[in-house]
Amino acid sequence: MAAQGMLFPNFYTANPLESRTSDRKTAPYTPQEIVGGISSDEVLLPRLLKKKDYVSKIVGKWHLGHRPQFLPLEHGFDQWFGAPNCHFGPYNRNERPNVPSLSRQPFFLYWAPDSTHAPVYASKRFLGRSQRGRYGDAVMELDDSVGQILSWLSALGIEQNTFVFFTSDNGAALANVMDLFSTSLALAGVTPPNQTLDGLDLTPGPPTTSLTDRPIFYYRGNQLMAVRLGAYKVHYWTWSNSWEEFESGINFCPGQEVPGVTTHTQKEHDLEPIIFHLGRDPAAPQLNMCDLAAMNWAPAGCEKLGKCLKGPESKPWKCAWPH
Repeated sequence: MAAQGMLFPNFYTANPLESRTSDRKTAPYTPQEIVGGISSDEVLLPRLLKKKDYVSKIVGKWHLGHRPQFLPLEHGFDQWFGAPNCHFGPYNRNERPNVPSLSRQPFFLYWAPDSTHAPVYASKRFLGRSQRGRYGDAVMELDDSVGQILSWLSALGIEQNTFVFFTSDNGAALANVMDLFSTSLALAGVTPPNQTLDGLDLTPGPPTTSLTDRPIFYYRGNQLMAVRLGAYKVHYWTWSNSWEEFESGINFCPGQEVPGVTTHTQKEHDLEPIIFHLGRDPAAPQLNMCDLAAMNWAPAGCEKLGKCLKGPESKPWKCAWPH
């Protein structure tokens, strides 16, 4: 998909509360109350696409409320197969993605697999196939499933007239999942609703706002934690995980510890914010460090098989990404 399409290496998804299903199918953040569900005021993408005779289907995780008034069929979706909450898979044993029922007219298929989220699961055909335990099996099956969907679009002869977006839930010239709403409406030729939208239209044409000029705000609840503008990011608070977790062996930043940044207590920097250039500053926390010691050398159950391996000494190095 990356080779044939468009790759967004700086793409964000709103958090918390499993934003894959709460990217608002409209715009920005998590549109649900913890004890309730999605607000009746929210207009979701499938409802707007009906203006152009689209039929919409959701397969997988919903997680925007489990009571009847919050479910997908009450918010614009025509078909639904999955769980109202999350992480209860697998859903069924179909060997072929259920796309044909939507292919006779314009369609919007929202597929939200949760197999790579704890409790991780994979079907029998993929169990034990990877070298990364159950999680690796699940990722392998996810990759295969995406391939099946793309192949089926090709078999139906609609691959050149179908847009496919692949995103992760936890995470704009930066883009983010809010933009998919505005972009999808533009692709379908649907007039946006008469309300302020947080997402930008990424289709070719004169942009109304430069992506590099748009700030991205990072909140933890109501507390502003950081702001990103272009290549620069300012931190007002830092915290990786607690000392208790860290001393028990849970390290979220192996080989990437930076004094004063990867802190184990919540540290405020409002008076002297920490500013990084994400492309050049070597002190900025980055996802470009590789370390063989961080691999899962002893997955759960390896003792019974006598296959546990001792990991090598930690020697992190700067990764090289050919793409």
